[in-house]
Amino acid sequence: MSGERTMRRMSQESVGRRRFERRVSSQSQHEVIQLVLDRRLQAGAPPPTETELMEDLGVSRDSVREAPKALQALDTVDIRHGYGTYAGEASLTPFVDGLTFRTLARPDGDTAALAEILQVREILEDGLVRRVAGTLTDDEPDALEAVVDRLEAAGKAGEPDDPTPELTVRRHRDIVAALRARDDEGAQRAMSDHFRGIEARAAQASQGVG
Repeated sequence: MSGERTMRRMSQESVGRRRFERRVSSQSQHEVIQLVLDRRLQAGAPPPTETELMEDLGVSRDSVREAPKALQALDTVDIRHGYGTYAGEASLTPFVDGLTFRTLARPDGDTAALAEILQVREILEDGLVRRVAGTLTDDEPDALEAVVDRLEAAGKAGEPDDPTPELTVRRHRDIVAALRARDDEGAQRAMSDHFRGIEARAAQASQGVG
Protein backbone atom coordinates (compact mmCIF):
# COMPACT_ATOMS: atom_id res chain seq x y z
CA MET A 1 0.00 0.00 0.00
CA SER A 2 2.84 2.33 0.86
CA GLY A 3 4.34 1.73 -2.58
CA GLU A 4 1.01 2.48 -4.28
CA ARG A 5 0.64 5.74 -2.36
CA THR A 6 4.17 6.72 -3.31
CA MET A 7 3.53 5.98 -6.98
CA ARG A 8 0.24 7.89 -6.87
CA ARG A 9 1.91 10.88 -5.22
CA MET A 10 4.72 10.84 -7.77
CA SER A 11 2.18 10.68 -10.59
CA GLN A 12 0.24 13.61 -9.14
CA GLU A 13 3.44 15.60 -8.72
CA SER A 14 4.39 14.84 -12.32
CA VAL A 15 1.00 16.01 -13.60
CA GLY A 16 1.21 19.14 -11.47
CA ARG A 17 4.70 19.87 -12.73
CA ARG A 18 3.63 19.50 -16.37
CA ARG A 19 0.67 21.82 -15.81
CA PHE A 20 2.95 24.37 -14.19
CA GLU A 21 5.44 24.12 -17.07
CA ARG A 22 2.66 24.60 -19.63
CA ARG A 23 1.39 27.63 -17.72
CA VAL A 24 4.88 29.14 -17.57
CA SER A 25 5.44 28.39 -21.27
CA SER A 26 2.13 30.02 -22.22
CA GLN A 27 2.95 33.05 -20.10
CA SER A 28 6.38 33.26 -21.72
CA GLN A 29 4.80 33.20 -25.17
CA HIS A 30 2.52 36.13 -24.31
CA GLU A 31 5.43 38.05 -22.81
CA VAL A 32 7.61 37.48 -25.87
CA ILE A 33 4.78 38.78 -28.07
CA GLN A 34 4.40 41.84 -25.84
CA LEU A 35 8.14 42.41 -25.94
CA VAL A 36 8.11 42.35 -29.76
CA LEU A 37 5.27 44.87 -29.73
CA ASP A 38 6.84 47.11 -27.09
CA ARG A 39 10.13 47.26 -28.97
CA ARG A 40 8.34 47.66 -32.31
CA LEU A 41 10.42 44.92 -33.89
CA GLN A 42 9.78 44.67 -37.61
CA ALA A 43 9.72 41.41 -39.55
CA GLY A 44 13.26 40.08 -39.86
CA ALA A 45 14.59 41.99 -36.85
CA PRO A 46 16.42 39.85 -34.27
CA PRO A 47 14.74 39.67 -30.87
CA PRO A 48 16.72 39.84 -27.60
CA THR A 49 19.09 36.99 -26.82
CA GLU A 50 18.10 34.05 -24.63
CA THR A 51 20.01 35.55 -21.72
CA GLU A 52 18.24 38.90 -22.11
CA LEU A 53 14.85 37.19 -22.32
CA MET A 54 15.58 35.13 -19.22
CA GLU A 55 16.45 38.29 -17.32
CA ASP A 56 13.58 40.38 -18.71
CA LEU A 57 10.91 37.70 -18.28
CA GLY A 58 12.29 36.00 -15.20
CA VAL A 59 11.91 32.50 -16.64
CA SER A 60 14.17 29.52 -17.24
CA ARG A 61 16.21 28.89 -20.37
CA ASP A 62 13.93 25.97 -21.27
CA SER A 63 10.87 28.24 -21.24
CA VAL A 64 12.68 30.82 -23.35
CA ARG A 65 13.57 28.14 -25.89
CA GLU A 66 10.08 26.63 -26.00
CA ALA A 67 8.22 29.92 -26.49
CA PRO A 68 9.64 30.70 -29.97
CA LYS A 69 8.84 27.17 -31.16
CA ALA A 70 5.18 27.70 -30.31
CA LEU A 71 5.15 31.25 -31.67
CA GLN A 72 6.64 30.12 -34.97
CA ALA A 73 3.40 28.25 -35.68
CA LEU A 74 1.62 31.61 -35.35
CA ASP A 75 4.16 33.35 -37.62
CA THR A 76 5.01 35.66 -34.73
CA VAL A 77 8.65 34.63 -34.86
CA ASP A 78 10.74 33.11 -37.63
CA ILE A 79 13.27 30.45 -36.64
CA ARG A 80 15.97 30.18 -39.30
CA HIS A 81 18.04 27.12 -38.58
CA GLY A 82 21.72 27.94 -38.63
CA TYR A 83 21.05 31.67 -38.42
CA GLY A 84 18.85 32.41 -35.43
CA THR A 85 15.40 33.63 -34.43
CA TYR A 86 13.81 36.76 -35.87
CA ALA A 87 10.55 38.65 -35.61
CA GLY A 88 8.01 37.05 -37.94
CA GLU A 89 5.64 38.49 -40.51
CA ALA A 90 2.64 37.97 -38.18
CA SER A 91 0.56 37.08 -41.21
CA LEU A 92 -2.96 35.67 -41.11
CA THR A 93 -1.85 32.43 -42.78
CA PRO A 94 -2.04 30.28 -39.60
CA PHE A 95 -5.45 31.75 -38.86
CA VAL A 96 -6.70 31.03 -42.37
CA ASP A 97 -5.24 27.52 -42.28
CA GLY A 98 -7.07 26.87 -39.01
CA LEU A 99 -10.38 28.03 -40.44
CA THR A 100 -9.83 25.94 -43.56
CA PHE A 101 -9.16 22.85 -41.48
CA ARG A 102 -12.28 23.48 -39.40
CA THR A 103 -14.32 23.76 -42.58
CA LEU A 104 -12.94 20.60 -44.16
CA ALA A 105 -13.30 18.65 -40.92
CA ARG A 106 -17.01 19.43 -40.66
CA PRO A 107 -19.53 16.78 -41.73
CA ASP A 108 -21.07 17.24 -45.16
CA GLY A 109 -23.99 19.61 -45.04
CA ASP A 110 -22.75 21.43 -41.94
CA THR A 111 -22.66 25.10 -42.92
CA ALA A 112 -21.62 26.42 -39.50
CA ALA A 113 -17.95 26.61 -40.48
CA LEU A 114 -18.78 28.61 -43.62
CA ALA A 115 -20.82 31.02 -41.52
CA GLU A 116 -17.87 31.43 -39.16
CA ILE A 117 -15.53 32.22 -42.04
CA LEU A 118 -17.96 34.80 -43.41
CA GLN A 119 -18.24 36.43 -40.00
CA VAL A 120 -14.48 36.63 -39.60
CA ARG A 121 -14.04 38.01 -43.12
CA GLU A 122 -16.68 40.64 -42.53
CA ILE A 123 -15.15 41.75 -39.23
CA LEU A 124 -11.72 42.08 -40.80
CA GLU A 125 -12.73 43.67 -44.09
CA ASP A 126 -15.41 45.91 -42.61
CA GLY A 127 -12.91 47.34 -40.17
CA LEU A 128 -10.03 47.63 -42.61
CA VAL A 129 -11.94 49.27 -45.45
CA ARG A 130 -12.34 52.52 -43.48
CA ARG A 131 -8.59 52.70 -42.94
CA VAL A 132 -7.86 51.89 -46.56
CA ALA A 133 -10.15 54.70 -47.73
CA GLY A 134 -7.94 57.26 -46.05
CA THR A 135 -4.58 55.85 -47.13
CA LEU A 136 -5.05 54.92 -50.80
CA THR A 137 -2.69 56.47 -53.31
CA ASP A 138 -4.07 58.03 -56.49
CA ASP A 139 -3.12 54.96 -58.55
CA GLU A 140 -4.52 52.26 -56.27
CA PRO A 141 -8.24 52.76 -57.08
CA ASP A 142 -7.38 52.12 -60.74
CA ALA A 143 -5.63 48.90 -59.75
CA LEU A 144 -8.69 47.84 -57.74
CA GLU A 145 -10.94 48.68 -60.69
CA ALA A 146 -8.80 46.44 -62.89
CA VAL A 147 -9.31 43.59 -60.41
CA VAL A 148 -13.08 44.09 -60.62
CA ASP A 149 -12.83 44.10 -64.43
CA ARG A 150 -11.15 40.71 -64.26
CA LEU A 151 -13.84 39.51 -61.87
CA GLU A 152 -16.49 40.65 -64.34
CA ALA A 153 -14.78 38.86 -67.22
CA ALA A 154 -14.56 35.68 -65.16
CA GLY A 155 -18.25 35.94 -64.30
CA LYS A 156 -19.21 36.24 -67.96
CA ALA A 157 -17.12 33.15 -68.65
CA GLY A 158 -18.95 31.23 -65.94
CA GLU A 159 -16.06 31.26 -63.49
CA PRO A 160 -16.26 31.07 -60.58
CA ASP A 161 -19.58 29.37 -59.89
CA ASP A 162 -21.53 32.49 -58.94
CA PRO A 163 -25.33 32.51 -59.40
CA THR A 164 -25.40 36.32 -59.53
CA PRO A 165 -22.13 37.51 -61.12
CA GLU A 166 -23.58 40.88 -62.16
CA LEU A 167 -24.61 41.65 -58.59
CA THR A 168 -21.21 40.58 -57.27
CA VAL A 169 -19.45 42.89 -59.71
CA ARG A 170 -21.78 45.78 -58.90
CA ARG A 171 -21.15 45.37 -55.16
CA HIS A 172 -17.40 45.45 -55.72
CA ARG A 173 -17.65 48.49 -57.98
CA ASP A 174 -19.61 50.27 -55.25
CA ILE A 175 -16.78 49.56 -52.81
CA VAL A 176 -14.13 50.80 -55.23
CA ALA A 177 -16.15 53.93 -56.05
CA ALA A 178 -16.39 54.81 -52.36
CA LEU A 179 -12.68 54.18 -51.90
CA ARG A 180 -11.88 56.37 -54.90
CA ALA A 181 -13.92 59.15 -53.32
CA ARG A 182 -12.08 58.63 -50.00
CA ASP A 183 -15.53 58.05 -48.48
CA ASP A 184 -14.75 55.76 -45.55
CA GLU A 185 -18.36 55.53 -44.35
CA GLY A 186 -19.61 54.85 -47.87
CA ALA A 187 -16.96 52.17 -48.32
CA GLN A 188 -18.01 50.52 -45.08
CA ARG A 189 -21.69 50.60 -46.11
CA ALA A 190 -20.84 49.11 -49.50
CA MET A 191 -18.79 46.39 -47.81
CA SER A 192 -21.66 45.59 -45.43
CA ASP A 193 -24.11 45.41 -48.35
CA HIS A 194 -21.72 43.05 -50.11
CA PHE A 195 -21.62 40.69 -47.14
CA ARG A 196 -25.38 40.80 -46.68
CA GLY A 197 -25.64 39.52 -50.24
CA ILE A 198 -23.10 36.76 -49.61
CA GLU A 199 -24.94 35.66 -46.47
CA ALA A 200 -28.28 35.61 -48.31
CA ARG A 201 -26.86 33.46 -51.12
CA ALA A 202 -25.17 31.14 -48.61
CA ALA A 203 -28.46 30.71 -46.76
CA GLN A 204 -30.26 29.89 -50.00
CA ALA A 205 -27.58 27.37 -50.96
CA SER A 206 -27.80 25.64 -47.57
CA GLN A 207 -31.56 25.27 -48.05
CA GLY A 208 -31.16 23.97 -51.58
CA VAL A 209 -32.68 27.08 -53.13
CA GLY A 210 -31.21 28.04 -56.49
